[in-house]
Amino acid sequence: MEALCGYRYSGPVWVGNPASHQTQLNFYGELVNTVFETSRYGEEIEPQVWDAVNRICDFVCHNWSGKDRGIWESWTEPRGYLHSKLMCWVALDRGIAMTRR
Repeated sequence: MEALCGYRYSGPVWVGNPASHQTQLNFYGELVNTVFETSRYGEEIEPQVWDAVNRICDFVCHNWSGKDRGIWESWTEPRGYLHSKLMCWVALDRGIAMTRR
């Protein structure tokens, strides 16, 4: 099979993404903040979305101090990236704010 060219012929397109097997704690903050911002502008949070936010916040409470690969998807040993820790805080901060509302 011939390789597909990437964006602006930047290189071959990968089939599959090995980074999908990495631990990346940063995106939980992005997810919860997206729900927070959406609700802040008047959208109602549906029950299944609220359940997902609760599960994410529970997961973050138990795993924020762990090491991960961060947004850089490094192939070295996992580390305690500041950005990941900050985004875990964002997840919990926004989850608490939505609960209070």
